[in-house]
Amino acid sequence: MIYECYQFYVNSVILFRKLLDSGIYCIIIKIIDMKRNILRKIIGGISLTSVMFVFQACYGTPQDFGFDLLVQGQVKSKTSGLPIKGIKVSVVNNMQYEMTDEEGRFSFYTERFGSLKLRFQDIDSTENGLYINKDTILTDLDRNVYLAIDLEEK
Repeated sequence: MIYECYQFYVNSVILFRKLLDSGIYCIIIKIIDMKRNILRKIIGGISLTSVMFVFQACYGTPQDFGFDLLVQGQVKSKTSGLPIKGIKVSVVNNMQYEMTDEEGRFSFYTERFGSLKLRFQDIDSTENGLYINKDTILTDLDRNVYLAIDLEEK
């Protein structure tokens, strides 16, 4: 494509020499300059977008280091000691929640407060059986919090 634009420019110069005395010369020069500027703007925009995409892909979205609290842990059955999948771990009075995976593990970032109330709910009783909901209040909030929660069956 760049070669075609360059070839067009060379042919236009030859044509310009023939039409030097007419007013068409100025108009064609402006068209060539406009095409170059448009091409530069398109390439510049694509380059900036590509750099931003690569940066986010490599480093991820920035975190609020120092203000966020990492809460992680594992939920098990109190009677059998096996991990429980599908337990909803939520922050009370907040829309944030996480579901436990096949190994009963959960992990999420939340805002750091003086205390934090977490709720563990079995919202799908057909998959795991039926477990009693449990609330836990965290008061001593360090950088990382790891919880080992045992839920009782109903």
